[in-house]
Amino acid sequence: MAILFNSTAELKQFVGVSMALEVETLRPHLENSEAEKQLVKVLGATLYNELVSGHQANTLDPAQTLLLPKVQGALAPLAVYYYLQEAAVRISDSGVSSDRESSAFQWQQLKVEQHYLNTAYLRLDNLIAYLLKNKASFDGWEETSEYRSTKEFFINTPA
Repeated sequence: MAILFNSTAELKQFVGVSMALEVETLRPHLENSEAEKQLVKVLGATLYNELVSGHQANTLDPAQTLLLPKVQGALAPLAVYYYLQEAAVRISDSGVSSDRESSAFQWQQLKVEQHYLNTAYLRLDNLIAYLLKNKASFDGWEETSEYRSTKEFFINTPA
């Protein structure tokens, strides 16, 4: 299945990850995942799938081209956050263990997890604000339950 990132270099535009972390390592957290689910809650499945397929086929329209980095910007730190939940442990036939030789201290692990989660939610807020401001550019989004939930359950303006 397709994802919203074609390369590690593209991913690195949105998160400060080492080159040792490949986009393929994050694939389970980029598709059919909690991270993707958070974006579908905002965009709706139709718009999200249009972005994914348009990005892969290089057929995005101008409005989608402007929207894509905002979506990628939210998805990337969410995927890294969920990846970090399992990256610090090793799962084998003998159960779950930790590689203490190369693992970060627990406080460092918690701090970096919180950083990626805060970044993701800030970018989700920015994505929602962008969509609300430009809703006319995305056919059908105003008719989705995601739009209605956004209007009904979010504070839509600081005023």
